[in-house]
Amino acid sequence: MNIKSIKPKTLLYILPILAIVFLTIFIVYSLFNVNKYTSSEKAIEGITKEITKLNEASSNLNSKELDSKQTGKDIGKISASLTAEANKLSKLSINDKYKMVVSDLKNGIKNNILLYKQLQSCVNNPDAPDIDTAMTSLNTYRDLSTKYYSKITINNKKFSLPSATLKFIDAFQTYFSVRKRTKIDKSFQASMSSDFDITMDNVCDQFKLIMTDFSDYATKARKKIISYDYAFDKISKNDAEFVNLKNNFQNISVPSGRLESYKAFNLVLNDYISYMNYFTSALNYEANLKDNDSASYKVNDIYSQSKDAFKKVDTDYKNFEKKYISEKNK
Repeated sequence: MNIKSIKPKTLLYILPILAIVFLTIFIVYSLFNVNKYTSSEKAIEGITKEITKLNEASSNLNSKELDSKQTGKDIGKISASLTAEANKLSKLSINDKYKMVVSDLKNGIKNNILLYKQLQSCVNNPDAPDIDTAMTSLNTYRDLSTKYYSKITINNKKFSLPSATLKFIDAFQTYFSVRKRTKIDKSFQASMSSDFDITMDNVCDQFKLIMTDFSDYATKARKKIISYDYAFDKISKNDAEFVNLKNNFQNISVPSGRLESYKAFNLVLNDYISYMNYFTSALNYEANLKDNDSASYKVNDIYSQSKDAFKKVDTDYKNFEKKYISEKNK
């Protein structure tokens, strides 16, 4: 049809109709796009709200034992719910206006999920040898989540990991750091205790050989079976062995779990020093008595202190053994 052939009167009717048609099409198209924008915004806003809600749930875990099975299950639930939100996001039909927002949100939630999976892995394997590496990974996932989330603005507000989650991650890392240090300390103490026990057992065996009641030497010297010099020589050799043992004992590294045993054995050694001093003094006194004085002295009086001292050595050694056995069995 040639417009030129249309009569002016007829054209006046056609042009308004065409204008109305084009205007209707424009309005419908605009409304469609507005509705599309609105539905996209609502979908993104709904997902971000749910992400925030799920992350804030981590604050409920702070009062629990962070290496318990229940904590692992609770963290797993948060991870699974975040995965569900990520799946929702991947299915959204988004126009160009929101492509960058959705891209940042996808990257953010991906690292957010990895963050909780790493948390769950630490909880389920608290004694894993690579726990330090796991803690470093936590920082990486947290930083990447924060990086991508911070690019997103929802209702004029910057989107981010909630402070509750950041606090939980800090508390989590502190908990496992202390746990590892405690484990290392216990292992070190156990190793020290084992080393102490081996050395202490050897010291005890040596002391049993050294610990001697010298009263028989005094009796034999008195009866002239041996000389007093011979008796003093034997005591001197015993003393040299004892001094060497005492020096070795004092160089032992003492773990906290063996402190009472150490003190108890040290008392025994001091008892033996006292005994040696009392006996040597008594024997020296007897050896220097003149013949006319020997008939007037009483042996029991001269050696009474050394006898009491030796009894104390024996008593305190038995007490030491009880403490030592008790501490080893703890």
